Amino acid sequence: MLLTAVGKCGNTDMVWEGNFLLDEGRGPVWIDQADGDLFIQGIEHPDTDLLIQGIEHPGTDLLQVYALAPDGTRAMLLPSHEAQEGTRVFLGQEESAICYEILLSSLKGSGV
Repeated sequence: MLLTAVGKCGNTDMVWEGNFLLDEGRGPVWIDQADGDLFIQGIEHPDTDLLIQGIEHPGTDLLQVYALAPDGTRAMLLPSHEAQEGTRVFLGQEESAICYEILLSSLKGSGV
C-alpha cells in the first residue's frame, strides 16, 4: 500500500487573504511533512486468516513501513510498535518523507 501524508504545501512567496489567493508565487513548491502517529489495524493477511489487530500478535513484525525517497526508492524502515489501537508507526521529521510504503511481511519462518 502506498501512503502519502503531507502538511501545508504551496509555492514560494504565495500570498493569501483569507480564502482568496492574491499571488500564486513561484517555484519551487514547498511541502511540510506531516508528523504524528499512524495506527494500522484490521488488515487480514492474505496467507492466513490472521487479522492484524494491534496487540493480538505482538512481535510478529507482520507490518513493515518504509519511508520513500523522492525517487520512490526505500529510504528508511520505520520502527513500529504494537498498541491497543493497532500497529503504531510515528511519522516524523527524522525520515523527511511524504510517501510511505506499507507492506505485509511473509509469514514463512515467523512462527505464526
